Amino acid sequence: MELENRLVEKSSKIIICDTDLLETMVYSETYFNGYCDANLKNYAINNTYSLYLLTNIDIPWVKDDLRDRPNEREHMLSSLINEHDIRGLSYSIISGDKPKRLDKAIEIINNIL
Repeated sequence: MELENRLVEKSSKIIICDTDLLETMVYSETYFNGYCDANLKNYAINNTYSLYLLTNIDIPWVKDDLRDRPNEREHMLSSLINEHDIRGLSYSIISGDKPKRLDKAIEIINNIL
């Protein structure tokens, strides 16, 4: 988080991050029955961004080292959306196949620039 915040200060226009602390907080609460470390929660709530790109669940699930709950995709997406709504954070949901998602993300970023 410290490195990310330093990069934000140096950036003149935009910084793109993959997974942020808010997402980590939501996953923690899901995986640990509502528990999230207080420090993580504090940093997640106090380190926000201008816009979040959330990926929809409209492509087939593929197991990897991080994806382990194919039947909870809808719940996770709903939890992420809910957290953003509660905090009044701006987000766009990216849908479609990988090329369409990339095109949409580029379009959104170009509109910001």
